[in-house]
Amino acid sequence: MLILHWHDMLTAEQINENTISKRICMKQTLTTQQIDELFAFCRRHYVQHYDVQTELVDHIANAIEEKIQHNNRLSFERALDEVYAGFGYKGFAGVVEAKINAIDKQSRRMRWYYFWSYFTWPKAAFTICLCALAFLIHSVCSAEVLKWILLVFPLIYLIGEIFIVIKYYRESKKIKRKLILTSMLYIFPGVSFMYYNITINIFHFNLKTWYRHPHLISDITYYTCALTFILLVLFSLACTSVTKNLLAKALKEYPLAFVA
Repeated sequence: MLILHWHDMLTAEQINENTISKRICMKQTLTTQQIDELFAFCRRHYVQHYDVQTELVDHIANAIEEKIQHNNRLSFERALDEVYAGFGYKGFAGVVEAKINAIDKQSRRMRWYYFWSYFTWPKAAFTICLCALAFLIHSVCSAEVLKWILLVFPLIYLIGEIFIVIKYYRESKKIKRKLILTSMLYIFPGVSFMYYNITINIFHFNLKTWYRHPHLISDITYYTCALTFILLVLFSLACTSVTKNLLAKALKEYPLAFVA
């Protein structure tokens, strides 16, 4: 339900340039050149994100049309100045800030939605399998082997994270115009580093001592480390899902942002 609500909100708010052009053509009020001037006007007033530009252009174009309809003698430039004055002394800064906050809030909600989805069916089966695997490893492996598992598994996952980051970094390079929608992509591999940082800070591990004396790994230590790692892996997967979703939304809502 959250994803549907998020999609509906974006569809309502983020009208792309094609939609604007179609609406303008139907009313036969503003020309294509004037629409281009509105985009240039937004850029001159420090609106660098294309998704915010399209939203502002749609709003400004509609306001200009209404003013011209009420006063046929009013020029396009004069109407534009009057509309811009209505934004107050902050100009477009307030619109940009509100958009950033809205996208950030929705992104955080999506991350937590995907994370908690791993505790509901059918994704809960994946979480159960990870926990069962951790229990099985502890049951059949010696302390010497557990030592290597707790040290090496996060490193293996880090390598996997790097490949994921490279993939989405290449995807993000296809975006030719800046978008707030994709400005918060998950592009840094952090799960394994977070794992080591959390476990070391909690248990004050001396890795050298741990390596020489693997029997120091108690059951509580092992299961705490394993649970911490599992939760971080799930959160990493959730962030990856959000990144994939945001890129897909950007391509659908703003196809012109991917054109050089």
